Amino acid sequence: MHREHQVPFNKVCAHHKCYMKEYIVNKTNSPFTQFESPILEDRNIISSDFDEEPVFNDFINFANDIQAIFNGYLKNYNMQDIKNKYSSIMIKKGYKKHYGNVRRKKLKEDFLKFYSKEFLKIFNSNSLYSSHEWIEMLYRNGDIIVNPVRHFLFIRFLFGSIKEFHDYSCQDLKPFGDPKWPCLNKNASHYLENIIDKYRIKKVNSSSRYIGIFECDCGFTYTRKLPDENKNDRYRIGRVIKYGHVFDNKLTNLIMSGKYSASKIATMMKITRKSLKSHIQRLNLTEYTNLEYKRKKDKDKTNNDKLSKYKKILEDYMSNNPNDLRNRIRTACQTQYQYVFKNDREWCEENLPKTCDNKKLLIENMRSVDWNERDSKVSNEIKKAAKEVIDNKLFVRITKTYLSRVIDYDGINKSKYLNRMPKTKEVLSKYCEEVWIVNPF
Repeated sequence: MHREHQVPFNKVCAHHKCYMKEYIVNKTNSPFTQFESPILEDRNIISSDFDEEPVFNDFINFANDIQAIFNGYLKNYNMQDIKNKYSSIMIKKGYKKHYGNVRRKKLKEDFLKFYSKEFLKIFNSNSLYSSHEWIEMLYRNGDIIVNPVRHFLFIRFLFGSIKEFHDYSCQDLKPFGDPKWPCLNKNASHYLENIIDKYRIKKVNSSSRYIGIFECDCGFTYTRKLPDENKNDRYRIGRVIKYGHVFDNKLTNLIMSGKYSASKIATMMKITRKSLKSHIQRLNLTEYTNLEYKRKKDKDKTNNDKLSKYKKILEDYMSNNPNDLRNRIRTACQTQYQYVFKNDREWCEENLPKTCDNKKLLIENMRSVDWNERDSKVSNEIKKAAKEVIDNKLFVRITKTYLSRVIDYDGINKSKYLNRMPKTKEVLSKYCEEVWIVNPF
């Protein structure tokens, strides 16, 4: 007898490289279990043989990983350490972008190719495209409970074995290579010299793209999307954020001298004439130059027409949706709201719902809800979701958080709503698992 033989789903002996027999113990005959050959009757033994060789090899690997864990290879690990290693190896193997999204389709396809279909079916892990998406719960941040056996499968897929997972060094992500990085200010004496010590990563608005921001001591600041794919990318500029005091001082001196034409200055500064125009206006140097630049056209009339048009759109939306709160209006009419708020904030404060009004409307909305109808609907949906887990024997712990995600209603996590729904409260107490149930045998 070996302790790894008692691990759920383990069907083979790693020492003898053979399938094990499952012995059915009659717990009523004896207060303890005896494993003596004379009493091991054939009728109490269940064979676990599988004909396919790939299935046997997968079980051997699984048994070896269990043995490695019992030998202390995962000692002193916590979930954050494990997920950090997941993230690092997934980036290295191309399943995840640097600071970006996971290529889920490719990850799932390769996972299903790595293991035999029969083997995954035994572990109830052969379906990766259900609504539960258990494989995504393995690498996501957060306190999501996943059956440890699935972590074994995922580690074997990514690293090769538990031992290799233990030996893997979770190196720092270096999307732009090793320091230092060059200054790309063409008007500085240290142009192309590696003098920038560090950079910072920033997410681009609401997109999934990330950029690196590099700032030199000369004030020149530029961005570049990550990661660098070759050595030449170190000298690539995505966008210049700030030109810096070295650039500004040089341009100011050239203009104040009055010796050079616009074309000559643009050539000396290594910029276009169009860029020169914008820099002169930015530095308020128009009066010190003989260059004739037309000022921007007066757009007051255009802006007023646009402002009136956007106000009308907001008014029409509010008249058609009188109970909407301000955040709902902002989401539905994002462009119009931002423009009006920026150019006429007083109008927004006078015409849009105020903060105090939002609270009143929220209370009124709660009063207008038919809680009996909602209670019946939510309780039925919870029953259906819970029975789906039980009937299909899914490796999912039934909790309020899980059920709220499945039925797409977060009200069951809030006591002020739940207290108004007695049927739902009763169903939750029946199906939710508050503690782990452990088989004492």
